[in-house]
Amino acid sequence: MMHRPLQLPGLIFASVPLALLYASTSFAQQQPAQQQPAQQQQPAQQQPTQPLPNPAPVKTESQIKAAELFSEGRKLVEAGDYKQACPKFEQSMSLNFGIGVQFNLADCWEYIGRNASAQALFQGVAASARATGQTERAQVAQARAEALEPRLVRLLIDVKATDPALSVRRNRIYVEQKTWGAATPIDAGEYLIEATAPGKKPWSTRLIVPVSATEVISVVVPPLDAAEPIKELSDVPKEAPVKPPPPEPADDSPPPVRGRGRPYAHDGRCH
Repeated sequence: MMHRPLQLPGLIFASVPLALLYASTSFAQQQPAQQQPAQQQQPAQQQPTQPLPNPAPVKTESQIKAAELFSEGRKLVEAGDYKQACPKFEQSMSLNFGIGVQFNLADCWEYIGRNASAQALFQGVAASARATGQTERAQVAQARAEALEPRLVRLLIDVKATDPALSVRRNRIYVEQKTWGAATPIDAGEYLIEATAPGKKPWSTRLIVPVSATEVISVVVPPLDAAEPIKELSDVPKEAPVKPPPPEPADDSPPPVRGRGRPYAHDGRCH
């Protein structure tokens, strides 16, 4: 009877490498999952916070003073006292050149008859408002300026003098040469017109401009006369030297003699 060798050991040994192969393959597939770090917990979503309002800009002393003067001017306007209100607006505008104070000053000037100044300032307000996109304010200011046009009084300075260095002034303010001969809007009031040139006698005249006038007011600056030559120091007569007073005459009379009065009585005693 023949016995066949058992194949079990070979089968067993052959199965062991396969098992190890499957085990290693399974480990390799599982290892990345084991090496992955634990997922971090997502932080709880925070509620969006409201942005903090921007702090108000700190005003300077000039701005504070300008606001006070503007407020005083507005109170005077409400009381109908435009003559006292205008200086308040002028002082306020010198400290803070804003559109609001310019408009109020132009309105104040119109009420006191300074139509030329009011129109120029209304035009400035309109230009500034257009530049900043304030269309409605620009339209209002432009309409106020155009409404003043028929009420303006104009002054024409006709310069006949031909001196190359001629200087013309109106109330001490220099008048540009390009405005000579042009009818320029001017406020009502009293004016001093002056003309000067080197080597010429100064010329001046005064005039009063009314609040309203249908015709242009003209002033003629005539040719200036030559100035008198300045005398040289040698031409000035010298003053005669002052003579000292004569000496007083000498007194030749003899001095008075003492002791001619009543003689002293002598009583024989030593004094």
